[in-house]
Amino acid sequence: MVIDDQPLLSADRGDIRWNLVPLETLDRVEVVKGPSSVLYGSAALNGVIHARTAWPTAEPQTKVVAWTGTYLNPRNNATLDSLDIGINAEGDTLYVYEGYDSLTWWGNSRPVFSGIYASHMQQFGAKKNIDFVIGMAAIGNKGHLQDQLQDYVRGNIKLRYRPVEELSFGVSANFNAVQEGLFILWEDSAKLSSLPGATDYNQYVQSYIDPFITYFDPIGNQHKLRARYYRIRSHYDDLDRFKGTASIFSTEYQFYRPIGNWSDVTFGAQYTTFNVEDNSLANATGSIVAPYLQAEFHPLKRLTLSGGLRWEAFNIDDVTGASLPVFKGGINYQAARRTYLRASFGQGFRFPSLAERYVEYNIGAINYLPNEDLEPEQGWNAELGVKQQINVSDWKAYLDASVFVTEYKNVTEAVFDFHLPDTITFDNPLDSLLALEELLGNYLGWQFQNVGEARIAGIEYSAAADGKLFGNPLRIHAGYTYALPIDLQADSSLRDWGNFYRRFVNSFNADDTVTTSSILKYRFRNLAKFDVEYSINKLKVGFTGNYYSFMDRIDDIFVAESDWSPLIELQTGNAQAVPGVIEYRDANNSGNWIFGARVGFHPTENSSITLLGKNIFNRSYTVRPAKVEAPANYTLQYKITF
Repeated sequence: MVIDDQPLLSADRGDIRWNLVPLETLDRVEVVKGPSSVLYGSAALNGVIHARTAWPTAEPQTKVVAWTGTYLNPRNNATLDSLDIGINAEGDTLYVYEGYDSLTWWGNSRPVFSGIYASHMQQFGAKKNIDFVIGMAAIGNKGHLQDQLQDYVRGNIKLRYRPVEELSFGVSANFNAVQEGLFILWEDSAKLSSLPGATDYNQYVQSYIDPFITYFDPIGNQHKLRARYYRIRSHYDDLDRFKGTASIFSTEYQFYRPIGNWSDVTFGAQYTTFNVEDNSLANATGSIVAPYLQAEFHPLKRLTLSGGLRWEAFNIDDVTGASLPVFKGGINYQAARRTYLRASFGQGFRFPSLAERYVEYNIGAINYLPNEDLEPEQGWNAELGVKQQINVSDWKAYLDASVFVTEYKNVTEAVFDFHLPDTITFDNPLDSLLALEELLGNYLGWQFQNVGEARIAGIEYSAAADGKLFGNPLRIHAGYTYALPIDLQADSSLRDWGNFYRRFVNSFNADDTVTTSSILKYRFRNLAKFDVEYSINKLKVGFTGNYYSFMDRIDDIFVAESDWSPLIELQTGNAQAVPGVIEYRDANNSGNWIFGARVGFHPTENSSITLLGKNIFNRSYTVRPAKVEAPANYTLQYKITF
């Protein structure tokens, strides 16, 4: 994830804080698919999401968006749990009391979510060469899961000065204060209430500041110098238990030169330092140096070639290392007037985050355990694709199809299991049974592990169309992805490309154990989506759908197939580490279509009132075990621009 050319990855966890993305000033989101660019780091193997914030135009603009919404009860919310019948001495029924168990936790007070975005942008100065943007957000989001919430305020500002056409410089800053409640595991199958102790409450103060300068020299070269200081202050659980600070400072120089009409070259270097002081992770300092070079060539009018190299060296607490030089390249060819062919290849290398290696934290009986032996991931990705544009009468459309394959070494996954250290041994089984309760409390949970080698191959289709139906605008977007993620450690015969190809071809409709036993955990083989919008005068109506196939494999301990499951059953009376997972998977063993709808009314050209519904048919579904996604929910939104 990149915001205005700067990566949004935290120093401690290497994660993306989505609530820091300034949606109130967002101009556009660019999705760079494939591995063909080295500008975004060696870990950007499958592409980059680039959010670009807006700059003002000649006319000042103010925008306000406000909304509120709530959830419906899940389908089959109440089930008969107990039956109490009172009978007198003569055998007459005096009363019948039915006790019901509910999937929800909220009773008659459904959770409510609401928020507001606002922004203003304007140019100042006699020459209109001072650009000013300010934005704010206030969100109160009580989730559908017990103790789940995300309340935050955000403020951001951008300032740019353009004294001459060739020079611009400025600064942007973003601040965010968050109160967050996390739901970890459910109480039982399909429940929105949590397993006792399986929730967490944290507070964060997050901010970044980005100075930048862009200069075009007299011979047309572009020079960019930009930096970011990004800091997160964390308070875990309660204010006195754990505190943490993670800061990262990066600076980058980038040079761009066009060479006639047939080529252009970009090169630069990025230097990053970070410092983490966190009781639940580690105290660490480090730095990364990354020079890169990328070039694009146009040897023919219809042909574009691109390629680049990037190298990253790091130092963490005086331990040094480096990635192999990473190569990425691509070819684009216009085969016909509206037909485009493409191919790309890229290598990747990702260092484990500090959290993946050193996290040591517990939420109730659930632990997050360190793994200091975690190795970096490395791999490559290749893609072939074709895009066809179609123009017919008032309709403009495109069809896109691609095939891809990715291969990894040292795949890193969070594994939920009983992670007993090798240093703990017992002279006899009785000693282990006596210590079992304490051991479960200390070593049951998640740990990041290198699970071996993997190969993922797939196909992807996407389509879009804009035109008119009965004289009114109609817009359609749709996509489908099939991926076969194979664990090469589980079935080494699939290292052979011929065997892998045959497995791929035969896997589309297969759910036999031969196919599923070698699939990587927590993956969906089939994903599909569509969005249709139709406009009639001041009214807009939209309908959306997202499809998730059944998740073939999850961690063995969830389905009572771990080596430790018999001991867990002996201690708890249930071989499942978390109740209800097997029952839920048995009852929901096919894919799910999740539909949404929206109706918007535009009383004026610059304002709208919209009713949005998500999961409108109220399906129960999960995207990871023991955590149900939101039931049907509805939002009323008002937007005005002036």
